[in-house]
Amino acid sequence: LAWVDSTGAASTWGGSTLFVRAREIEGGGGGSARRSFVQFDLSRLPSNINIASATLHLFQNAEADNTSAANSIDVYRVESSWDAGTITWNNQPGAVSSRISSHAHPTGSTFVWNDFSLSTAEFAAMISSNYGLRLNFNNEDIGSTNMERMEWAGSAAAPFFERLPRLTVYYTEA
Repeated sequence: LAWVDSTGAASTWGGSTLFVRAREIEGGGGGSARRSFVQFDLSRLPSNINIASATLHLFQNAEADNTSAANSIDVYRVESSWDAGTITWNNQPGAVSSRISSHAHPTGSTFVWNDFSLSTAEFAAMISSNYGLRLNFNNEDIGSTNMERMEWAGSAAAPFFERLPRLTVYYTEA
């Protein structure tokens, strides 16, 4: 897992948290955005399967929203390889144009699970070329001096291993 930041466009960010943020910098300095990338090992899935459902589970550590506008966190299938040690805003891979999932920006609570039901067709396509998923706000340009932020646990130490990002896949063999 890794995240990228438009204000540190050439910097590498990784670590223990998945971030999604949209912020207008105070004083008219323009906006900034953060996107997260996560990839799961799908090699244990049989090759000839029909996907019944796939769900991304992320444990929400923090959130902020001082806007009055509704926003959502969108999930996209990544189109090419990336490396957590070298990915930056400037070299982030592209994503397919259609969302694989969307979730309303959950506000007012922390330390809860956010579940993203993934498109079965897009997930099936991801199995053969698994470059992972990108998370970002649907609207990354929120204007004024507003900020929206989501943080999810990307790693965990004992006794909090259950807070790690999870992917649940139900399938039948063809």
